[in-house]
Amino acid sequence: MAREWKAKDIGLLLLGTGALIVALVVAHWYFFEVLPRMHAEAGLHAWCSVEGGKAIVQINADEHVKNVSVSIAGKTCQYDEMFAGTEQVCEADVNGTTIFKISYEKGGKRIEESGVCRVFEKSVPTVD
Repeated sequence: MAREWKAKDIGLLLLGTGALIVALVVAHWYFFEVLPRMHAEAGLHAWCSVEGGKAIVQINADEHVKNVSVSIAGKTCQYDEMFAGTEQVCEADVNGTTIFKISYEKGGKRIEESGVCRVFEKSVPTVD
């Protein structure tokens, strides 16, 4: 006694199979793309500002990193290695807002980042 398949049964089967495939794709994306990127953020953190025509890049190490290179306005500061909790400063003369680049090795991978050094000035209110 075989059961006959109706259009409703076939539609529900296809809908369930499609939902399962979408769930597997989303799970794969989350576990293999999103989570590794969230944990990869540790390493170096940088902050930069321009005051009085001098750009100052401050880098802080969260982990042990090697071959650190900071480039700003044509000047390059290099450090063989930085241990967790250490801090370095690189300075360069600039005319205004500029871009800095940082590259370092962490866990056998070369990581490169960049950022913007902005000019911070006092704002003085004017009275009309």
